[in-house]
Amino acid sequence: GKANVTVDRDVAASPVLIPRECRLLVGPDGRLHLFTRAIMPQEDRNRVLHYTLGPDGSLITGPVHISPAAEEADGFDVVANRGGRLDLFWSHDGDAAARRGGLFHQTLTFNGQPDGPVDRINETGHEPAAQMDSAGTIHLAWSTRPSSISRDIQYAAFPGGAVMPGEGTRLSPLYQSGAIFLKPVIG
Repeated sequence: GKANVTVDRDVAASPVLIPRECRLLVGPDGRLHLFTRAIMPQEDRNRVLHYTLGPDGSLITGPVHISPAAEEADGFDVVANRGGRLDLFWSHDGDAAARRGGLFHQTLTFNGQPDGPVDRINETGHEPAAQMDSAGTIHLAWSTRPSSISRDIQYAAFPGGAVMPGEGTRLSPLYQSGAIFLKPVIG
């Protein structure tokens, strides 16, 4: 086979500060889809952003803001589904009193455009990790924060990619004073 190697492309030439948690997916048309969590210069919070790149790494579109401006995205993950769409999951703390935080889901086209409403999966989820299996089931893991020194790992499976609200199944409690908790990983 033939491989294209791209060297020294500066996607960050767009006005993004401190990109982190980059995810790169290859679309059915050969374009690359870069998702990242980053701060925009005029804002003081992290948002999930989407870029479309050509097969040679050239910037086609982006950054497109995916998560809402009023919400601090504290984690995300994205999978390509069997229907030719993208399933994006993100979380934010929100205002606990107003019950606005939690774990959210948005289906996107491969152009990064919303393909349906934003759905809240639950009010307590953080730092999602997602993977789709060969049968089309989306596997989703996330953490919850019962206290400042503990995390619970939750899990849910969505057959056929049909994401539904719910608290999932508690897999494991994690307790450690002074520990740094990292998001779960599937795969």
